[in-house]
Amino acid sequence: MEISDKTDYHLHTYYSDGVFSPAQVVSWAHENGLERIAITDHDGVEGIEEAEEAAKKYDIDVTPGIEFSTATTDGVGIHMLGYGIDTENRELLEACEDIRKKRKARNDRLIGQLVKDGYDISMDDLITRPGQDFVGKPIIARALVRKGYIKNVKDAFDDIFSRPEYRSIKKKKILVEEAMKIIIDAGGRPVLAHPALIRGIGERGSEEFKENAEAIIQRMLGHGLWGIETYYPKFTEEETEFFREEAEKYDLTPTKGSDYHGDQ
Repeated sequence: MEISDKTDYHLHTYYSDGVFSPAQVVSWAHENGLERIAITDHDGVEGIEEAEEAAKKYDIDVTPGIEFSTATTDGVGIHMLGYGIDTENRELLEACEDIRKKRKARNDRLIGQLVKDGYDISMDDLITRPGQDFVGKPIIARALVRKGYIKNVKDAFDDIFSRPEYRSIKKKKILVEEAMKIIIDAGGRPVLAHPALIRGIGERGSEEFKENAEAIIQRMLGHGLWGIETYYPKFTEEETEFFREEAEKYDLTPTKGSDYHGDQ
């Protein structure tokens, strides 16, 4: 995968928690001079065909992708990107459906807690387009913004969702090794997403964090890790350099992505 100012391998559409349609995301990519992109919606591939069709107009290369929220056996949350997947792979689609069911159960509990805390919000407030079947925390946050409870999406994560009663409401995540196998069996290449944002392994940027991050990478090597998202807007220069060196050390592909959702 080519890394340059004309590539972005981490884009979300409204088929997960992005704001815009796949065609609109492709148009945005064209307006920003991109030539190679990957659509990496959370736990689903519905938007890829539409993006590929739209990209023909601009001669943009679209890599079919996905992003899984996973966990290690000791409970560390890790996001895994998959590139070049077969979007019709049965095991992949079954895994996505199972994750959706777990997310719905989590969302029901989140909405219940919000109502308990005095927020007038229901599932009807979260549906913004016909056929929408994905609801993630950013979508709940946007509804809270629309209803005037908070000023922006960041406020929801910094204030409301950071409270203990909300942090305890979680969906059961698949193991990182399982997600990697699903990606590989679907013909794809697993990539560790925005590793500098991993929580629970030490203070970000510290030596403890770096040691634990490297240990995670080493464990993933045995399960087919192909790359590391090295170039990411929220990384410091030091973090970018550290993960670039990690990719080089372990002969992994460094990738670049904006994690674009449309409302950052």
